[in-house]
Amino acid sequence: SREDRVSLPLGEEGRSALERIEGLVPAPLEWESALEGNPSPDRAALNLERWLSATGNPTTYLQTVLDYRAMHRVLMVLGASQHLADAVLQNPELGTLLLEEPLRPEDLVIEADRELPELVRRATSPSHVLDRLRYFKQKWNLRIATADLEGSLPPREVWRCLSLLAERLILQAAEALWAPQSEGKPLPLGIVAFGKLGGFELNYSSDVDLAYFCPDGLPEEEERK
Repeated sequence: SREDRVSLPLGEEGRSALERIEGLVPAPLEWESALEGNPSPDRAALNLERWLSATGNPTTYLQTVLDYRAMHRVLMVLGASQHLADAVLQNPELGTLLLEEPLRPEDLVIEADRELPELVRRATSPSHVLDRLRYFKQKWNLRIATADLEGSLPPREVWRCLSLLAERLILQAAEALWAPQSEGKPLPLGIVAFGKLGGFELNYSSDVDLAYFCPDGLPEEEERK
């Protein structure tokens, strides 16, 4: 409501964004509770408006967020990181992930093992493979970060999830790049992770340190591949 906005630490752009969003639904919106604890209320408000505008039907999407009582969660993610917000803005359907139940690490493993091979199988070129892997990474980074911001995953489980995601993506990328030239042979390459990935302690900005090895006696032609 307008009274709620008076007490919020918002600039003029943020207040204007909330006013425009309010025009999408008949009932007043409780912005004070929705933005409680938000690291950047202005950024959250502007990114919410941009996300809704990028969808096919902003009124329906906004009402869905309200029906799931997920406004606080959505605004928290959109205000916490512009990188996360950009992922949602580039792929508006990703925003619906913010309505899902809290993440469990085993969910990531099950979906990665089921979905990644299928995504790669349907790709039409090596660049398309990489695009699909990037999309999967964006999707799961968003879910992990949401659980992190909500406090439903302790830090060690967040690191574990990020590490599981990196592990599955690396292995799938290696298999996908090898397949066109493999003539049906299995990948003759071992991959060893060092540093934070080796210890399953990746954070959001960690580099990935890898080493590769081939078995002794590998034919020179396959080694060059």
